[in-house]
Amino acid sequence: RVVSCRHKGPSVPMGGGVVRGPLVKVLLGQLVLPLLSTAFAPATPSPVFALRVALAHRMYPGLRRLASSGTITMHTGQLPAERDSEPAENKTVKVHSSTCALIPPDEAWGQLQALRYQLEDSGLYRWPPHVNLLYPFVVESDIADTLEPLAAALKHIPPFTVTLAEFGLFTHKKTATLWLRPDISPDPMALEKLQQALQDAVPHCNEQRLRHGGQFTAHLSVTHFDTAKMPISECETLRDSLQKTWTPVTFTCSEIHIMTRSGQRGQFRRRARLFLGGGGEREKKSNMS
Repeated sequence: RVVSCRHKGPSVPMGGGVVRGPLVKVLLGQLVLPLLSTAFAPATPSPVFALRVALAHRMYPGLRRLASSGTITMHTGQLPAERDSEPAENKTVKVHSSTCALIPPDEAWGQLQALRYQLEDSGLYRWPPHVNLLYPFVVESDIADTLEPLAAALKHIPPFTVTLAEFGLFTHKKTATLWLRPDISPDPMALEKLQQALQDAVPHCNEQRLRHGGQFTAHLSVTHFDTAKMPISECETLRDSLQKTWTPVTFTCSEIHIMTRSGQRGQFRRRARLFLGGGGEREKKSNMS
C-alpha cells in the first residue's frame, strides 16, 4: 500500500499568563518550555540553544511536534515532476536531501525529543527521530518511480515491534554520535530484512551497507559531539550515565516514510509513506508539495 502525504503539525498553546523579563526568558517561557511535556524529565539546554530552537519554532511550525503528536493528512492527485536542488543526470544519482526512513509514531516522540533537546542535538530541527534505511536516496523528481518497487518489497514483511533500550556511541575523526539501538521482536532480524528488501528494490542506494562492510547497523541518532570540546572518554561517561536512568521506548513499526528537504538547512518533511505487509487498498499518489 502506498500513500503520499503532507504533515501538518497541530497548533500548540504557548502557555498561560505573561512571562516578563529579559528577551531570552520570555522566549524560553512562551515558546520553548511549553513544548516540553510534563510526562518526561525537563530538559536543561543552554540559553543560546534554547533561543535558537525558540526562534526556529516561531518560524517553522513543524517544530511544534517536539511535544505534540501530529496528523498525517491524506491527499489525492499526482506526484509533480519536482527537481531536487542537486539535479539528476541519470537514475543512479543519490542525494543527501532525501531519505527512506523508519520514523517512530507520534506517541513515541516525547521522550526521544526531550532527550535530543536536553543534549542540544544539532539535528533537532532538521531531522525528526528516525532510523535511516536508504540514505542518501534518489533525487526528488525520481521518487515517484521508486514507490511501486519499494511497496512491492514491503509486501511480505509484516509489522514488528521496536524497542529503543540501549545507547551506543559511534566515534569518528573529529566527532562522535550518541544513538539508540532498535531491538526488534518477534523476529530479531526483521529490520535487517526490511532494509535489505528496500535496497534490493533500489540497488544504487546502498550507502547504509557500503560504508559498513556490507553490514546494516540500525540506529536512531540522539545527538552529536565535537570531540575537540568533549573527549571520547566524556562521551562514554555520558552514555553510561544515561543508560542507568533511561526508560525504554517501544512502538510498532507498520510503515516507513520518504522524506525530503529543500536547501542545505531545510527541515526534512514526510513526502510519502509505505505500509508493511501490503495491508489495505492502494491509494492514489498525492501532491508532494
